[in-house]
Formats: sequence, structure tokens, C-alpha cells
Amino acid sequence: MAFYFVYIREAHASDEWQMDDNIKEDVVIAQPKNEAERKGAALSCSARLKLSMPVLTDRIDNRVDALYAAWPERLFVIGRDGDIAARFAPTTTPDDPALIAAIEAELAKEPAEAA
Repeated sequence: MAFYFVYIREAHASDEWQMDDNIKEDVVIAQPKNEAERKGAALSCSARLKLSMPVLTDRIDNRVDALYAAWPERLFVIGRDGDIAARFAPTTTPDDPALIAAIEAELAKEPAEAA
């Protein structure tokens, strides 16, 4: 089982729709215009949030965001077959019984079931 944080399009970019809370918390990020800027924003986010999991960045064409329709779900369990096995809201915590059950169900599957 592997866990990844995927940094997608900036939701509250300073040059688009900036939230007052972002200004108060000094989280002011312009919408990245290229892959390098997005990677820099992702690294900054990772450091600020003290993430312990690997951080991946969506391409500048927002392919991952489009494929996974990340709103309102923000947590996905990808099955052994590569398909989405479960989706969870951004308020889901690691100890959520439904999340644990989804992970355990995927881990219980035999690798031979993989496509």
C-alpha cells in the first residue's frame, strides 16, 4: 500500500480567487503557469504542511484533477486493478472506519485479480 499527496490546480490562487483566510495565514500563491512553478508550489505546500508522504504534482494541463474530479472527494483508494475502489470527502480522517474497510478490502484481494 502506498500513499501519495497529489498537488493539483491551486484552488485559491492570488491572481484568481484569493480567500481572506489565505492572506491572514500568509498562504498567497499565484496560479502556476508551467510545470516548474507548479512543482515549486507543491514543494512549498509540502513543507508548510509538514507532509510525511511523497508529493506528486498534476501536470499543468490539470489531467489528474479532471480524471479524478477531485471535488468534493479528496481521498481515493485505488484498487489493485488500477480503478478507483473508494472515494472519500476531504473531511475523512485516517481512522475513519469506512476508509479502513476500503483499504483492508483491497489488501485482501489476491494479486492475481489485478488487471
